[in-house]
Amino acid sequence: MGGGFLNLGLTGVAPRVLVPPVLVATGFLLAFSGAGLAGPPIAAAGANQAVPSRTAEDTSPEGLIINEVLYDPEGPDDGLEFVELYNPTDRTISLNNVFLETGNGAGAGDWSLGVEWTDHVFVEPGSFFVVGESAVIPRPDWVSDLDLQNGPDACKLQIGETILDLVGWGAHTYPEYYEGAPCEDVASGFSVGRAPDGADSQDNSADFRPVSPPTPGRRNQCEVDVGLVAASLSVSPALPAAYEQATASVEVKNLGLVELSHGECAVQFFDVSESSRTLLGIPVAEALAPGQSAKVSVSWRPVVEVCQRLEAVAVAEGDENSANDTTWTTVRSGGGQMVVSEIMYAPASGASEWVELLNASESAVDLKGWTIEDSSKKKSAIARLSLPVPAGGYVVLAQDRDQVAPDSGCAGLLEPDGGWSSLNNYNQAGEDYADVVCLRDSSGCASDYVAYSDEWCTRAGSSLERVSASVSGSQAVNWASSAAPLGATPCGRNSVTEIAERARGTDITMSSRVISPDGDGADDRVVFSFTLPSPGFRADFAVYDADGRLVRKLLDQKKVGTVAQAVWDGTDEEAKRVPPAMYVVHLEVLGPAGERDASRATVVVAPRRGK
Repeated sequence: MGGGFLNLGLTGVAPRVLVPPVLVATGFLLAFSGAGLAGPPIAAAGANQAVPSRTAEDTSPEGLIINEVLYDPEGPDDGLEFVELYNPTDRTISLNNVFLETGNGAGAGDWSLGVEWTDHVFVEPGSFFVVGESAVIPRPDWVSDLDLQNGPDACKLQIGETILDLVGWGAHTYPEYYEGAPCEDVASGFSVGRAPDGADSQDNSADFRPVSPPTPGRRNQCEVDVGLVAASLSVSPALPAAYEQATASVEVKNLGLVELSHGECAVQFFDVSESSRTLLGIPVAEALAPGQSAKVSVSWRPVVEVCQRLEAVAVAEGDENSANDTTWTTVRSGGGQMVVSEIMYAPASGASEWVELLNASESAVDLKGWTIEDSSKKKSAIARLSLPVPAGGYVVLAQDRDQVAPDSGCAGLLEPDGGWSSLNNYNQAGEDYADVVCLRDSSGCASDYVAYSDEWCTRAGSSLERVSASVSGSQAVNWASSAAPLGATPCGRNSVTEIAERARGTDITMSSRVISPDGDGADDRVVFSFTLPSPGFRADFAVYDADGRLVRKLLDQKKVGTVAQAVWDGTDEEAKRVPPAMYVVHLEVLGPAGERDASRATVVVAPRRGK
């Protein structure tokens, strides 16, 4: 509810004025005169009640301004548009004979009447008056259909031939639609509002800024207001393993009018599950001038292998706007059921980009409601109808299914229902990756996340293949160029993946018993995996030569989950390539209750035949 006031003249005996506190609180001033009621019935808030003149004081509309406009509500526009008026003067203003018009800046002189007041409706000093459609919350002071559009568009207040105020947004050609210069178009769901409220330099571009969320009937900018920048909450690594250190970061911004000193603003981070809400930390922000933002971070170690909700809440003493204080995201500890198994991001001319998914779980997975996204975070629906993938099964998502390896015999080939975002071939400026392939389940939680680099693929026209589905997709050593004759293996076992075999008499699983780390993209590394009965074990895992000398320590008292992995690329502690020989890998684990276990296996480093 804005600050509009109605003055109802009622006649009768024993003249007196009653101002019930409830009515004052709602923003309407009612003048009663005795017991008889000769005037029109009292209007409910927002009922567009016109009334007789209230006093003889100066109620000229001079000084009344347009303070905020929501012309493109998020989602369907029906019923949500509004124009907020503001009286910055020290006197009451009457809207009698004032009219509000909307302008279509696509052509000259294209104005349409929005509202015209033919009786006295008053706006008190320092008060807001909201003209809005029926679905605006709180209910507007004056309900009316509006026809506001994205720029170039405008609205103006006028009485007779005098323009009281004019606001234009977007790329205008005709000066009749703006003051000074138009303000910029804003994103859907944002309004344009004066900052601070009432600022009027006769230049729309200088006086107005984007406002989110819109503030009908309230100040656009508070004295003290800290908020979190939308979609800025992120976690690194994107899929941390159990007991692996993860860092959550969010951008906090001073949206108020006063400077905040160091420590006056902080952010609370929470790990939220169905049964608990755990505080991870409360880092403080640096000093923030109005409009300035800063990144704050907290580190923690996930202790369970599930998808959980991560929340961030900005806190500051005297914060006047809680609507922008909270944001959240989901984070999964450990990998999900489906993984990204192969990426064709730079196909030969005329061929299609595609991404292969593998069901790495032991049960079928239905991809209905799942999405895939790139570094722009634009989500694309994989399947809107049921699409079950059996355990160990493959699905290939293609930009153009007809242009994907026609000789491969791939049956699980489809184009995502939500369309395709082209994948980048080269690393972006200032980044160590070319693009991202993020797979999310129907709840929105990431099942896999791969930020691939153009340095990972060394064979032109071939796909990028994953070595092991059980090792994190964020590790460069877990990816290599396809060694297949066709340059890719859509819907089939990757050419760089040896059939995992369990070393006899041990609990260590290896991707290969023989490696040839010569940099040709084939058999350059070995992936070790082992399974534990519960998370929380600490693992020592190292490579030794035949004489028992330490060659490379792969895990050092690392706290691990139920499945742990290590990758060896045939180098020693100084990153030098080891000579061909047989090597021994030794695993020792210590459980939370003091239980110990040890295993060992052998791996051979040998040159590839013909080299």
